[in-house]
Amino acid sequence: ADDTTLYPHVVTNGEFDGDRFLAIGYIEIGDHVVIGNRCTITPGVKIGDWAMLAANTFVPMDTVIPAGEIWSGNPAQKIGEIPRRNK
Repeated sequence: ADDTTLYPHVVTNGEFDGDRFLAIGYIEIGDHVVIGNRCTITPGVKIGDWAMLAANTFVPMDTVIPAGEIWSGNPAQKIGEIPRRNK
């Protein structure tokens, strides 16, 4: 994840099975992603390039956040898009 920004207190969750941690999936984070303060990202989530998660967003298992989208809320939902730049 090149040039990705994670603000403080971001949590990536799995599940506990008795005394030990049980990972139930991976999290894929693209390039140039911004993840706001206190976001929770659960296993199986895929975040595309140039996407943004607002502060305090909860992303449920197996959610796919397409490239260039802005998501917020609990549960996370699309609230906008990052404007594309002309090269």
